[in-house]
Amino acid sequence: MDFKIETVWLKNENQKNKLIQFLKKFDLNYENNLDYSVIIRDDKDNIIGSCSKSKNIIKCLAVNYEYRGYNLSASLVNSIIDKIFNDGYSHFFAFTEDKNIEIFQSLGFSKVFSANGVSLFENGIYGILEYLNKLYKKYNLDEDKRGSLVMNCNPMTLGHLHLIKYACENSREVLLFVVEEDKSIFSFKDRIEIIKNATKDIDNLKIIESSDYIISQATFPTYFLKEITDQIKIYTELDVSIFGKYFAKKLNINRRYVGKEPFDNVTNYYNSSMKKILPTYGVEVVEIERLKIHNKFVSASLVRKLIHDDNLEEAYKYLPKATIEFLNSQNGKKIINIIKQG
Repeated sequence: MDFKIETVWLKNENQKNKLIQFLKKFDLNYENNLDYSVIIRDDKDNIIGSCSKSKNIIKCLAVNYEYRGYNLSASLVNSIIDKIFNDGYSHFFAFTEDKNIEIFQSLGFSKVFSANGVSLFENGIYGILEYLNKLYKKYNLDEDKRGSLVMNCNPMTLGHLHLIKYACENSREVLLFVVEEDKSIFSFKDRIEIIKNATKDIDNLKIIESSDYIISQATFPTYFLKEITDQIKIYTELDVSIFGKYFAKKLNINRRYVGKEPFDNVTNYYNSSMKKILPTYGVEVVEIERLKIHNKFVSASLVRKLIHDDNLEEAYKYLPKATIEFLNSQNGKKIINIIKQG
């Protein structure tokens, strides 16, 4: 039987629409962040198989049922892996339905976690256990229990600083994981530098890059959509469970501190999921009241709105000195202009 394998450039709307229609047959949603796809056509030029990627994450593997048994899935995945390596990645992930588990295992992938019929696999120069071992040694961690925080800080506010100080006052040591995924107006490099400057006098705080395993394209690609969907429910369970099963166990984390979320539905749902899931891994979820200043809840979105409205003086009331200093820098002024332009 003759097959034809080819690259699909997703900027070609005609090709993209055909791929979208093909994926619908398998109840797979086309995601706008896909950057590369490979398809297989039959001798009549019909799509019979496809696989896509977003950076170093393999997604949307599908092969028509009548063509299974021809090793097409392995061919598709191997083609995507070649592209991932060519793009400079040496560690990569795969999202797939549980029915494809054997395919990825046969290609050397290791399962990280399964949730609601979807599994996250990984492959490459290291795995999650090797990563955590390196983290344990790098930050000179011991076997005593410690607290944790996960923050994006877009930008860092006095509310973030309030939560950090509360955590550090109530735990012997606190690990702060800064979301590394660059999907925010303030870059990861700038966000983590601001946090370090704002907390330099807190001795029992250790600031750590979140890696691909916490709120990233791999574990929670829809976190930044800010609306509840079936996908978000799956990714929430995946992200929280990975934290509990791996991070909490290896790094001796027994508490995760979060701020109450009165406005954002996704963050509120995420907090609720943590309360249900993390205690099963021995992690207490400590939720504290959000800081209020001038009878307003402090939030990064409030600060961004004030900047957008050209009200910097008011915005500064909700920011620590380190964030204000950054906004007054050359890079900070560029970001202010971007926010003002909407």
